[in-house]
Amino acid sequence: MEFEDFKSKICSTDGGAVYIVFSTENHLVNYIPLVLADAVGKVNMKYCTIKDSSKNETWDKRFTDFYRDKTKNTEEIKSHKFSRQQILGKKKFKESIENAIGSSTEVFWNFTGGQRIWILSALPYIIEDDKENRNHHILYVEGNEEQLKVVSYLEDKEPKNESFSFKDSEFKLAEKLELNDLFSFMDFESIKSNSYYEKGELGNKFCQLIDSFQSFFDGYVNLLDNEDNQFVLLDKLIDLNREKIFSDLESFKDTKFEWAEVKAFIDSELGEDEHGVPRIEKKGTKLFGYILEYLVLYKICHLIQENDKIKERIAGLWHSVKISDTKGKGYSNVDEFDILILTTGGKVIVLECKSGKMSGDVAKSTNYSTYAIAGVYGMPLFSSPLLSSMDLYGEKYKTIRQAHNSAKRARLDILYIDEIEEKLKELLNITK
Repeated sequence: MEFEDFKSKICSTDGGAVYIVFSTENHLVNYIPLVLADAVGKVNMKYCTIKDSSKNETWDKRFTDFYRDKTKNTEEIKSHKFSRQQILGKKKFKESIENAIGSSTEVFWNFTGGQRIWILSALPYIIEDDKENRNHHILYVEGNEEQLKVVSYLEDKEPKNESFSFKDSEFKLAEKLELNDLFSFMDFESIKSNSYYEKGELGNKFCQLIDSFQSFFDGYVNLLDNEDNQFVLLDKLIDLNREKIFSDLESFKDTKFEWAEVKAFIDSELGEDEHGVPRIEKKGTKLFGYILEYLVLYKICHLIQENDKIKERIAGLWHSVKISDTKGKGYSNVDEFDILILTTGGKVIVLECKSGKMSGDVAKSTNYSTYAIAGVYGMPLFSSPLLSSMDLYGEKYKTIRQAHNSAKRARLDILYIDEIEEKLKELLNITK
């Protein structure tokens, strides 16, 4: 089946097609095939859900509310509730699922997110269904490979396999996914974020960040790579978190360590407090932490600018993303992500940047929060200010060592400043 055939069949307006989805915590996997096929609001969608499950009801309501808002359609998505006996009983399942399918001749099943109990009953039904002229198509959104896999059972009941890559530019998935789409499925909402790349467009500060940090990033990596300078540089940056002695960094200007532009950029980002005092000057401002965030952000922006493959596989890049739990509607800050990347395959990469101390609780929270907003599609990383080759000893670097140890205990992968490109290509499944 060619992709154009898939699109025309799933969008059939004469009642000939039905799209069956199952309750799942992250309904993004049920939404992506519709986005790929330009079928949002054009498909006959049916829920299959387990009776008396408050968890399933919550998940389904989130998706229903989201989908109605997207399509401006006031009609509810038809929900078909099954008891566990109906799911596991072969005859009862057939009777119940036939009610959902009706007279449709093209049946699309999305098995990506549903509990495995559904597959145990649906697959035998699909293979044994002898309804004349009825075709079944099993869909699976493969996040790691960024593909929509389709297995079709036609009249001969021999499975026919097709794969459609999200990476193909014709689908333009990156232009159709939004940050709050992701959060809505998990009952969160973004209350503040700084967009650097979204829907194929560069953010307002993208070019300014590139201009301000290009020389600084190269100088930072080169100094860390020099045994005579690396500890001197780290000492001064760690001191910045406490003493704000900006002039000390001017001593590196002969090595193309352009501090003045970086300071001006961060100053403009932090702004002033309620008394008109620049936050960059205030005691308690972890300036090395901000420097690290923008160093990592710069490198990702630079890769988007220079590498078309990376650009094509990133749907969005945001900094300082604050989210709230929409249940309370009080819009209180629930969590904040330093850097968040949404891939065209629906994966969510969360970067926690720490220039010093990070407790085990914070590391675990990063892991839990990433799972809360993205389920199994979330990938949290700890961004280190160090090169992968560096080992730190001594009391002064105790907090950085502790942060690394906390990340390891929480099973967060460590992203070193010199391995950003390599790691990003790995996460985006770019092999060449």
